[in-house]
Parts: sequence; C-alpha cells; structure tokens
Amino acid sequence: MVLEYDLLTVIMDFPSGAGVPKHVHGGSVLVMVLSGEITLKEKGAEIIKRTGESWTEKPGDEHVVINAGTANVRVVVNMLLPKGAEATTLVK
Repeated sequence: MVLEYDLLTVIMDFPSGAGVPKHVHGGSVLVMVLSGEITLKEKGAEIIKRTGESWTEKPGDEHVVINAGTANVRVVVNMLLPKGAEATTLVK
C-alpha cells in the first residue's frame, strides 16, 4: 500500500503578542524562524527559538506558539500531511 501525502509550506508573521493557541497538526511539521524569536510551549516547557533555529512537531503533539517579544517574528512552516489530514486543529 502506498500512502499519499501533501506538502504544505506557509510563511507566517507574528506581531508582538500574536500566536497560535493550543493546537495539533495532522502530520509531521518542521518550523524555522526566519526573523525574530518565538516562544514554543509544549510538555510543560517554554523554549525560545531565535532566527535561524528550528524545531519539529509530531502529529498530535499539543503545543502553543507566541511572540512574547516586541519585534515582529517570521517563521516558515513545512507540513507533510497524509492525504485528507487536517493541517491544524485547535485544542479546547
């Protein structure tokens, strides 16, 4: 059986205070910070990622990202999604 995937690449800008509340992805994710620094909150930890740094996310991992600084942040997000999977789902 051959699984089919979609590759989704998105550039996101986060002004000061902006972010994405608790969410999960339907596939594997690779995020790289293009400018600024962003805070990643997952598994009870807060990690600041700066320009040039990256991280990965597994399908179903709950996490939050927020620009806690004063400068704008730009990231590039690459998602490898199985056909029909939701890119992002907010967690209540």
